[in-house]
Amino acid sequence: MSEPDLVSIVMPVFNAEMHIADAIRSLKEQEYKTFEAIIINDGSDDNSLGIIHELVAHDDRFIVMNTSNHGQAAARSKGIKVANGKYLAFMDSDDFASKTWIQTMVQDMIEQNVEMVCVNYAEFYEERKQFVHQEYLPEFLKIDRESAYIEWCKDKRLKGFLWNKLFLADAVKKNNTKINFSFMEDSYLVLKVIKDVHGIYLDNRVEYYYRYDDNSAVNAPFKLSDLQTFETFKTYLKKLEKNYPKLHSIFSMRLLKIELLIISKMSRKQYYENSAFINDFRGRLKSDQINTSILFNKVDVVLLSMMRKTKKTYFFIRVRSLLVIILRKLRQLRRGGKR
Repeated sequence: MSEPDLVSIVMPVFNAEMHIADAIRSLKEQEYKTFEAIIINDGSDDNSLGIIHELVAHDDRFIVMNTSNHGQAAARSKGIKVANGKYLAFMDSDDFASKTWIQTMVQDMIEQNVEMVCVNYAEFYEERKQFVHQEYLPEFLKIDRESAYIEWCKDKRLKGFLWNKLFLADAVKKNNTKINFSFMEDSYLVLKVIKDVHGIYLDNRVEYYYRYDDNSAVNAPFKLSDLQTFETFKTYLKKLEKNYPKLHSIFSMRLLKIELLIISKMSRKQYYENSAFINDFRGRLKSDQINTSILFNKVDVVLLSMMRKTKKTYFFIRVRSLLVIILRKLRQLRRGGKR
């Protein structure tokens, strides 16, 4: 009987002393034993590195790298470069996984003969010790490359997260290029990898637990580098359109969605300081080719239709931000429960 294939798990760490032990313990408890965990300490100034060394001291499956702080994307890129596995997975330093996380993904990869596997996940809310299970994967589903681009744009089943996915390592290494932003950098890597896979399998089993953090990059205040996020996605999607011209409209809507997320992070002062970006958003929103009902939820469709008719965009952005918070709380109450 042949040996199981090696799985490389890349985990960037920055000031994660509160939760890094949970992440490492969940790896040590994996039923799939043939893995290497590459932990990159990205210049933490708390006790993260000490905790890591203490927990992995006698387990040679763990490789610890210590670098100066250059951000999560740069740390992750270093880990990808030194990975030796046939397969590649990612974990965030404040999350944890089920004992069958790796086993399930590897089994799916082999049985379904695909190059990317996505498993379901649950959000974990620390204060209430509450798990909120996601429902974006209604069934086991296998999709091809063009369908994958559509799913990526819809951002419902094929999310941009890295941590609920297993990849063929070669496909990730091929697309491991330097970027200059930290907002949605994981989603950008997923988008690039899609072109080098011929099949993606979505598995509805909950295998990963994402610790919700109000201070994550998605929820963090606006930074000028966020504008680079949009320009990078815009350039890449324009290139894709040459091979998939039928997807022009859905790519345009995805760019609109990215712009909306970035504007939602802005303060009033930042909103008026970035008028060129705002004007681009307004122009894209008013385009006759944009049918927002395809990609956006009902609340956003209503608010975007109102934005089309007025220059008071900032007001509706703030209304949207408030509604997002309210709807998140309602979802927690409706779906919350134990694992």
